[in-house]
Amino acid sequence: MHNSSTDSTFYNLQILPDNPSKTPLSAPQKTFNRLSRQSARLQQEIQDWDYTLTKIQQRALQELLPVQEQLQTLQAQGLLQLADSYQSVPLGKVARETLATVLWEGAMALLHEGPSLDPGLQAALEQICAEYGPKTVPSEDPGGGDADGYAPREGESFTDFMTRLAHDFLASQGEAPQTEQAKRVAEETVSGDHGSAAAGQGAATARQGAREALQAAEAQRIRQSLQSLYRQLVRVIHPDRESDATVRAHKTVLMQRANQAYAQKDLLQLLALQQELGQMDGSTMGSWGEDTLRTYNQVLKTHITGLKATIGEKQARAAACMGMTPFWAGSHRAFVRDFEATLRDMHRAVKKVQHEMKTLQSPPALKAWLTERRREIRWLEQMEQDTAWGNEWPPAF
Repeated sequence: MHNSSTDSTFYNLQILPDNPSKTPLSAPQKTFNRLSRQSARLQQEIQDWDYTLTKIQQRALQELLPVQEQLQTLQAQGLLQLADSYQSVPLGKVARETLATVLWEGAMALLHEGPSLDPGLQAALEQICAEYGPKTVPSEDPGGGDADGYAPREGESFTDFMTRLAHDFLASQGEAPQTEQAKRVAEETVSGDHGSAAAGQGAATARQGAREALQAAEAQRIRQSLQSLYRQLVRVIHPDRESDATVRAHKTVLMQRANQAYAQKDLLQLLALQQELGQMDGSTMGSWGEDTLRTYNQVLKTHITGLKATIGEKQARAAACMGMTPFWAGSHRAFVRDFEATLRDMHRAVKKVQHEMKTLQSPPALKAWLTERRREIRWLEQMEQDTAWGNEWPPAF
């Protein structure tokens, strides 16, 4: 099992009071400690997601996809068995209509969801759709539209269709789609609006400029702070200054960590490296001034925002893998639970289809099964009429 305990290097990076009994931490110091713990938790969560996604992708290839393909094949075979029963078993009108609906909906669902089906089965399903699907009434208008023109013409895109309707409507009102006079009126109106709002826009521009200046100054302080930490580290760990091969190899690793942390604006990693090298500890961190702490806290907040975005991307990957809504925001543990539940459901579905295929070989059982399917179809139709809600009814095969 993957170890999900938080990395102690980050967790121990805390400002400590000189005298805990008499010197409480200031508000910026407490904020730094809180943000550093939060950053450590988020970085650990990213590591857990990386591990989990890799393992689940492997299991999906080895376990989920084979049983999914098995289920789709069985469902297709079940539909072919029902199609044979349609031809060979004496059924009443209602039962035959129900069976035709089941065949068509089941074949459509499989063709949509099972692109990896055997070509022979896929061709058989296409034949079922053609044979048992609803019969469409051909249009009386050979041009593809109705007598009034309120339907797309043959080869006409939706955008062109809507544009044509708009032009036809304006023409029926005695108006051109866009006259030069209308353009001039629109321009004059906009010009008048601009004139009346000029003073307000000038004030807004001044406020925006002030905000941008403050943001630029803050960004410069952040760059200087990170650059200062990075240079302090480079002076100590640069491997080119070492003649001993072992020490040079160790410093090369440290230099790689420093370069990565600096590129990612990872303040905690840079500070952790200083701590490892004995350049600071929790007590010396307490001597940081208020300006330094405010800058560091802003760096941490920005870094935490990036970490949260990274976690969101991994959650979206997990949701896509399991066919869930892209806005799913569960944990990596919930993702594993969902995968396990899906795998169990697939195995149960395989057994259910196998059982039904065996049972429905009996004509009395087939008739009873169709009666139950008919009830479900009527119930869904009633729901659509009463609530205007209608999800696609999942066929049995």
